[in-house]
Amino acid sequence: MAISQLGNLPIETLLRICQHLAPDDLRALALTSKPCNVAAIAQLFHTITITINAESMRDRSSAFQQLFARLSCANHVRRLTVVDEPEYEDEYPWADEGGQEEGEGDGQENPPRPDERSAAFWDPLGELLQSLPALSDLVWASLRPFPPVLLAVLHRQLPSCRLHLQKFTFSQGKVEENATEELLTLLSSPNLHSIWFRWTLRDSNGKDNHTFEAVTRIIQGVAPNLREVKSQWYRGNSGGRFGTGPRKPFQDFVPEDRFPKTCGALERLELMGSFHSALPDLQAWCEITDFEKLQSLRVHMGIDRVNITFLARDCQLTSLKSIHMYIPSKDISDLVVEFLGNLPALESLSLDGELDRRSLETVLERRGPSLRVLQLEPEGMSETRLVMSNDDLAMIAAQCPVLEELAVYVRRTKGDEREVAGYKILGSIPRLHRLKLHLDTSTIELLRKQDPTNPEEETPDDPSFSESDRQLFNTETTSETHHQPRNGHVRDTFINSALDEALARSIFAVIDKSRAQSNSPQRRALEELVLVPTGGGNFGDGSWLVSINNVIKEISRHWHLQRNVRDDKRDEIVVKLHESWEVPLSDEYWEPGLYERVETIYHNLWPAKEQEAVERWKGSWRGEWFSFPLATD
Repeated sequence: MAISQLGNLPIETLLRICQHLAPDDLRALALTSKPCNVAAIAQLFHTITITINAESMRDRSSAFQQLFARLSCANHVRRLTVVDEPEYEDEYPWADEGGQEEGEGDGQENPPRPDERSAAFWDPLGELLQSLPALSDLVWASLRPFPPVLLAVLHRQLPSCRLHLQKFTFSQGKVEENATEELLTLLSSPNLHSIWFRWTLRDSNGKDNHTFEAVTRIIQGVAPNLREVKSQWYRGNSGGRFGTGPRKPFQDFVPEDRFPKTCGALERLELMGSFHSALPDLQAWCEITDFEKLQSLRVHMGIDRVNITFLARDCQLTSLKSIHMYIPSKDISDLVVEFLGNLPALESLSLDGELDRRSLETVLERRGPSLRVLQLEPEGMSETRLVMSNDDLAMIAAQCPVLEELAVYVRRTKGDEREVAGYKILGSIPRLHRLKLHLDTSTIELLRKQDPTNPEEETPDDPSFSESDRQLFNTETTSETHHQPRNGHVRDTFINSALDEALARSIFAVIDKSRAQSNSPQRRALEELVLVPTGGGNFGDGSWLVSINNVIKEISRHWHLQRNVRDDKRDEIVVKLHESWEVPLSDEYWEPGLYERVETIYHNLWPAKEQEAVERWKGSWRGEWFSFPLATD
């Protein structure tokens, strides 16, 4: 369709198109016709962001209001995000996992500057709020306390706008001094929808931290419409540098007569922190908020036997639609299976950590028909970890008819017919349109079962190996308790680990072609594929060969492939390196060149290029490798 004809489309269609366009494309579209201008502006101004700064906040607020008046677009703004200036922000951003080390920034509430205590400082932001009649979400991503003047605007003019406090902190001392009533007015606001907070028992300055206790009290009868809580534990003063005495008891700042304790009604709960940190008692959480009303539960901390037992046997999660959980140990596998079997029909299930095959079987048997999102991403290198065989993939395809997103581990086998068959099975899942594959290139079964006390025991052989392949790969001095892989094992590891753009495109094409051959009326095109090689160089004896590590890092590239959203370019696949791939250090940080044995294996696979190519790469081996193609029919 010509650009000039876009304006003839229904406005609903134009709005849908604009949702898929980048900002620069939206601006270009806005210049083509009046209908396109209306649709593009609606998307361009859907979300706006303003930074708290005494010098620029008034100017930016005024500029927005003038723009809204000129373009008549104030009604299109649905989300306003307020952030701190960079020098004011805390040092530790929100993350999906990991505790913070002692001594790092605690993200505690910074004291307001003198001019910020006056209502006049916030007037520009208040005026901006008043000019946004259709605002549905106000995101306060600032360490500053939420100003009472802005809360008054919400109560007076935007009663249905949801308030999200994304950096909430609590100071017992401040509440005792002068801010109790203002804080209670904020926390009991019907606008308050979500709270994100970070907590520890004692911060790195040695001060007792009671943010956790404060938030749990807020949930219990203070915030009537609070529906989402995201908690992140960090280590704080775990080492006791600033004292190891008992913490001062939490002083409840909420009057019981005004806000009697009742069970909360959260719909979304996230508990984050180090996977090795102790998880807050889930049974206690069940008394804080009604778990029967939870629709989404994410546990990013190590869950122990007591908590998984409670979830499996004593907890009612009747409204749950989405769960994401980290399983730290196979010692609780029986309870995990029991828990999964008792869950209601889920739309999304994500499990990380120590996963075994029984978890997969239970998930597919009990929850497969309703699942739209399935992510099974084990960690560690045990022989029983959950790496999908073709039979497993076929079971997923058969039992998950409405599956749309999938993330699993599959084994690379040098691109042979078995590996290609696995990709074809994935392509047979009719509604699958987003796929993440961890390509397992390890050979942990090779040396795992050998007796470390018997150096005479030989490394397993392969009948397909040549004489040079059978030689032990012994470039490094290792202890007598460590056996060595053979040259052929190292060569095969290189073949499996090498993932260039051409191979990434081939994998996408095999999956996509299998989908094209499906006759299912629910068939959808594969829109997105992420490929992550992992485990290369792990031969199962607990050691990593430094001599091949830099080669593995270089050739194990992570790729993100995405279908072009344009109707006239749907066959075009956009490929780029995925953000998770870490660019290896250049040769100047390593030994010049490769170890002799590594170089022999490497150049047997990838002969050195002609001189001009070598010169282009300044003599580096990094420009010589390529992936081996997939087997064809």
